[in-house]
Amino acid sequence: MRHILLHGHIFKNAGSTLDWSLRRSFGSAFCQHRDDAAMRAAPQDTLAAAVADASMVALSSHNLPSPPPPLDGIAFHPVFLLRHPIERVLSVYAFERQQQAMTPGAQAAKRLNLQDYVAWRLQDDVRPVIRNFQTRFLADGSARHALDPLSAEAVAAARQQLSDGALIGIVERYDESMVVLEEALKPLFPPLDLACVPQNVTPSSARGAESARAQLGALWDDVLAHNRDDLALYDEALAVLDRQITSIPAFPRKLGHFRERSAALRP
Repeated sequence: MRHILLHGHIFKNAGSTLDWSLRRSFGSAFCQHRDDAAMRAAPQDTLAAAVADASMVALSSHNLPSPPPPLDGIAFHPVFLLRHPIERVLSVYAFERQQQAMTPGAQAAKRLNLQDYVAWRLQDDVRPVIRNFQTRFLADGSARHALDPLSAEAVAAARQQLSDGALIGIVERYDESMVVLEEALKPLFPPLDLACVPQNVTPSSARGAESARAQLGALWDDVLAHNRDDLALYDEALAVLDRQITSIPAFPRKLGHFRERSAALRP
């Protein structure tokens, strides 16, 4: 059986940092797949073509099918990073405001202040980048890009990923998450070393719930309502992470060693 690590790269969820570590670990055996149109249109065929190279052991995609389609002789090991939905809203705005792109989001962020941008993003006819997007991502490709509200089936499918053993890290607890991922994956991928230098970090002026609430103002309740499923998924993933940590012998020592390895990589 051939084992392949799959990173479902969720927008503004520290995915660039994880990709950096995967490339450092696996070199040319890591594929940063960016043919998004093909992955959306024909996920099974596109994923099969991407892993046809027998030397490939890891792949990252912004449009990874979730769950990945079965392929003969291959065991996929999906990895996702989740972020607190409110912190993610602020990060998306900060990133799109400085992004050199002509996408609707980037143009809107440069034109609008935070509250006006968030109000625009919450509209039903705008792509759901800050409306339960993480639940949509884990559910399946159709839910990820649809403008319709999430169905109960899609929410259940996203939560099923945790039950089925998908490895979920938490952005706000990145170092702890990487130790858990290493413990789970190194037996299958011995070169894996998730020590990192943070990549593509966009500073946000908000830190903590009270600051975020002050910045979002009257939109606070609307943002919470549009991210109810993401908040529940995030809390569930936190509980899973805590259980995984307690099952790892000498976790504090391993966490300290991970931080030492990461510090050694930084100027």
